[in-house]
Amino acid sequence: MELWQAAFIRHGIMEGGTPFLNHRDLYGTIDATPLGDVPWQTFSIRFDGAVPEDNAPAWMKDKFDTWFRDPHLIVKNMLANLDFTDEFDSIPFRKFGADKKQVWQDFMSGSWAWTQAV
Repeated sequence: MELWQAAFIRHGIMEGGTPFLNHRDLYGTIDATPLGDVPWQTFSIRFDGAVPEDNAPAWMKDKFDTWFRDPHLIVKNMLANLDFTDEFDSIPFRKFGADKKQVWQDFMSGSWAWTQAV
């Protein structure tokens, strides 16, 4: 938060503070954001290669849990959220400059978005 605050002050965006009091306030805001009831999922991973008998790093023996929410459902819910109405264009497009070269300006002007359109 201190680094973020320094960046705000340096650029004159917000004197004396950041949008969040501390990391708990930030996480609380994230957790309070409506996601349309997208459930948390989890999976565990562990190293499955050869582990040296002597002085093996701890990470080679540990199990790591990863928690996530389905990104496709999150984006679907974001697009359905009326708070975003008229905030962004959800239609893929292509833009070309005077030199006939494609100009990319945001996600929806990219080749992937264009090829996904039905």
